Amino acid sequence: RLGLAALGRLDAVQVAGEALVDLAEKTERTALLTVWGERGPTIVRWQRSSRSVVTSLALGSVLPVLNSATGHVFIAFLPRLLTRARIEEERARAAEEGRPVPMEEIEALIREVRRRRLARVEGNLIPGLRAVSAPILDHQGEAAAAVTVIGSQNGRPGEEETVVAQTAGIAAAASARLGFREKQA
Repeated sequence: RLGLAALGRLDAVQVAGEALVDLAEKTERTALLTVWGERGPTIVRWQRSSRSVVTSLALGSVLPVLNSATGHVFIAFLPRLLTRARIEEERARAAEEGRPVPMEEIEALIREVRRRRLARVEGNLIPGLRAVSAPILDHQGEAAAAVTVIGSQNGRPGEEETVVAQTAGIAAAASARLGFREKQA
């Protein structure tokens, strides 16, 4: 099972990596591909766009789970067994800083991200930037990877919904290529 999971991540990187160039070009935003690593969501691909952003993030950067769109995708679409330690570590750090994060708030966030199959944040991780992230789901419905676009909060009117639709579309297509199928109710 561990070998299949690793293979699934490699396939997700290849499948989604092919779409990153197109996504960055269409959205005019930087596109990232992340996988769940030992320390959390880890950037494995980075595609610049015509409207590049200045950030300290780079290949190999590990993103937080509680205040990044990418992290929200992983805590919503991975088993709690994998994410629990990272969630608790970040909650403890926030509490020490006087910003407690109630578990009920996290559970509500997880439900919303699962419902929309998308996460969005504005300025949470890096002031002035917004991010949209969608999961690339494997045949079991777990996040094999996440595709994220980041850009300035000063976008053109109506642009954000187009970015959301394009990001969701890329993730859905990659998920289908990995064998994910919607459950029929």
